[in-house]
Amino acid sequence: MTDLPAFASGPLPSGPLPSGALSGVRIVDTSGVAAGPFGTMLLADLGADVIKVERPGRGDDSRRLDVNYRGGESGYYLGINKNKRSIALDLADPDDRGVLDGLLARADVFVESFRPGRADKLGLGFDAVHARHPALVYCSVKGYGRVGPSAALPGYDLLAQAVGGLMDITGEADGPPARSGAPVADLATGIYAALGILAALRHAERTGEGQHLTVSLVGSALSLLAPYTVSAAFGTPFRRCGSAHSTIAPYQAFQGRDEAYFIVAAANDSLWSRLCVAIGLDPDRLDPRFASNEGRARHRGEVEATLQAVFSTRDADHWVGVIRAAGVPTCRVETLGEALASEEWRANGYLADVAHPTAGEVPVVVAPLQLSRTPVTVRSYPPRLDEHGTQIRGEAAASSAPAFDAGGGTAG
Repeated sequence: MTDLPAFASGPLPSGPLPSGALSGVRIVDTSGVAAGPFGTMLLADLGADVIKVERPGRGDDSRRLDVNYRGGESGYYLGINKNKRSIALDLADPDDRGVLDGLLARADVFVESFRPGRADKLGLGFDAVHARHPALVYCSVKGYGRVGPSAALPGYDLLAQAVGGLMDITGEADGPPARSGAPVADLATGIYAALGILAALRHAERTGEGQHLTVSLVGSALSLLAPYTVSAAFGTPFRRCGSAHSTIAPYQAFQGRDEAYFIVAAANDSLWSRLCVAIGLDPDRLDPRFASNEGRARHRGEVEATLQAVFSTRDADHWVGVIRAAGVPTCRVETLGEALASEEWRANGYLADVAHPTAGEVPVVVAPLQLSRTPVTVRSYPPRLDEHGTQIRGEAAASSAPAFDAGGGTAG
């Protein structure tokens, strides 16, 4: 890692420090679409210098994953690539691979998501890169993992949700398996990549030794099932139940008279009793099967019908106020637009606006890490393709690494 800011003798200054926690860490990222770029954006939010390597003329595939574009940029790309610099390199070209190697000589982390076998054909597999840059942390983003018959297959979030069991428990009870509205396998993989990179950097700091980190979409999808894995092995049935919870009731969305949705999260028997009293039901006069959470979960349909009959008599906002006043967790189901416009979430630093030279002002999420001394920052807009190419090539040329054997890999 490059030298971190040093302070003169005496006490450290109070308040936030001028640089992020990862200031001085350089990451070269050749990954594309969502998982890898989301992970490196989180690290960039923490102060890392992330160099995004893209294909000339086309760039990252995420630049074309949308139905609406502004200033030539897709919202999908803009949402997961702030705080980075961009360079366009044709990695099938030996000279451009030499530029990449020069960047790796000055970097702490290399992130790749090449299709299986591609990195080795280019001379950019872990063994080749580690031999030249032994302290470098090498992160591979895969679909399925390092081994097994699926390892050679391309991976996508939808497939990971399917084979990882998430779709089986997502959707309406009488409907087909459903994918999550957000690409949760992609995003979780990005978070795990960031976490693994931080651990590997700590090891490299202590030992001078880099290592190979692999994260996968399927592994990440399976990890999200942690609360259910043992129960499933015990024989607990997990069935699709819409917005409801498979083992807690009532813990789901209901509709008010105005057809607006709101949440009721009576997650234990005490909250259930409070809820009943608040909305005018006597818990002692209800079906005795409703007395315990186990009974309510086993007879969720009857519980839902009983409550929905009451909630249909008044608007959603009325019930949110009444239920909240009783100390039972509740809220409205906000639209995506309403969530993004929330002043409260902006005040907490979860959202920010960034001015882009062609797309104008765009809203972006910010890593939700509220560090008192090294806060996350929004330093720059998502870069245009090759926007920093000249600058970055100059940095690569200034590398002190031995000359790169450009013929070490073959285009494939």
